[in-house]
Amino acid sequence: MIYHRRNLLESYRPELVLNGFKIVTDSSPKNPKKIIKIESIKNVGRGAAYHIVAGGNEGHNAHSVNLYPLTNLPILAPNETASINGEILVFLKHINPNHDEKLIPVHIKIYYSDSHGRRYITQYKLTFSDHTGREAFEIAPGVTASRKTTVLSTACVVLSTRFARVPGVSRLLNRLISS
Repeated sequence: MIYHRRNLLESYRPELVLNGFKIVTDSSPKNPKKIIKIESIKNVGRGAAYHIVAGGNEGHNAHSVNLYPLTNLPILAPNETASINGEILVFLKHINPNHDEKLIPVHIKIYYSDSHGRRYITQYKLTFSDHTGREAFEIAPGVTASRKTTVLSTACVVLSTRFARVPGVSRLLNRLISS
């Protein structure tokens, strides 16, 4: 009976997906860049998602990527879509030209919770490349993606909120949560 209840609670969990990736190339001679536009976010799970915060951070090269805040939503019901109109600017002049391939990693994180108070992180890892057609999960020409959803334990949430102001500890906890 306990397993049945636990499985029933797990079956109504939210799952958020970003939709509508489009690439626009701005080839100005002074500052060439690519702009990735993200149109919407959709809840494909069976449960409602609450307190949705989506944003991102650069991968390894902080000078090559500019992320605009994607969204902050109070609630997203199952099979509902919300427009977010997010943009990611990738400046091509900061890429190291000595490598055979020009690769730029970008990480997008979506934090949300369900009706039972469990917290989730959905992480998108985008990779911009000057070569196309190499990966199976291409979302746009030259952009590959992977997605992973993690359920945060209550202990991780409590520790991360208590030690948020301690620089070394907060970075360590963020690495543990994101891995």
